[in-house]
Amino acid sequence: MSEFDRIKAPDVWARREQPQDPVGRAALFTGVDRAVHTAKVGPPEGFRVHCSRCGNTTRVDGRTAVRMAVPLFLLAPWRDHPVFAVCPACGARSWLRVLV
Repeated sequence: MSEFDRIKAPDVWARREQPQDPVGRAALFTGVDRAVHTAKVGPPEGFRVHCSRCGNTTRVDGRTAVRMAVPLFLLAPWRDHPVFAVCPACGARSWLRVLV
């Protein structure tokens, strides 16, 4: 008798014999995206960033802002454009100003 004799074989394991109800949970969330969009509920759409190098102003969301700051992010509050990160418009590292 080996030490693995106590473990059931895969074909003996309990398996779900009935398929899941396709309407079950999905029915609870039907139309949620449309309702949230029309009600203007949810996180803010982001903020604008002005680049000192190319002069463009671009709207970015929070996730994009984090990607722009990685791996190097500098903050110099005494400058006109205090954030050094990747510009979303030109793709180069430059000094940016965040506009709300």
